[in-house]
Amino acid sequence: MYESSQNQLDAAIEDVSVSYISTLCFRRADRNSLVIGMLIIFFSILPRGGETVDLSAVDFPKNDYHFAVNPNTAEWYELTALPGVGDKTAKSIVSQSENNRMKSPRDLTRIRGLGEKRVRAFAGYIVFDDAE
Repeated sequence: MYESSQNQLDAAIEDVSVSYISTLCFRRADRNSLVIGMLIIFFSILPRGGETVDLSAVDFPKNDYHFAVNPNTAEWYELTALPGVGDKTAKSIVSQSENNRMKSPRDLTRIRGLGEKRVRAFAGYIVFDDAE
């Protein structure tokens, strides 16, 4: 009887455990030590009440990359990288480019959902190169 209830208790403890560490092959004591250690580290790096973290000293990487998309040759999923262009709009651009080759950003304003303001937002990311 004792062993049966102990097994049920062990099973219940395993079911309640939500830590991803519990899926690793550690003994229960080792898992508990790891979880406690992680909690200590987590709470030691949190700012105390009223404290703020100054991120001005952190050297974040700069976005120095630039890309250009030709709406006449691009696939729809490539066009979704443009700011403000979702799946539906990108597919409309591809459909339009199959029917009529576009020569300037102004041609994009013929597509439903693309006004001048939106086209201006991503104009720096598009090229119209007939050489391709």
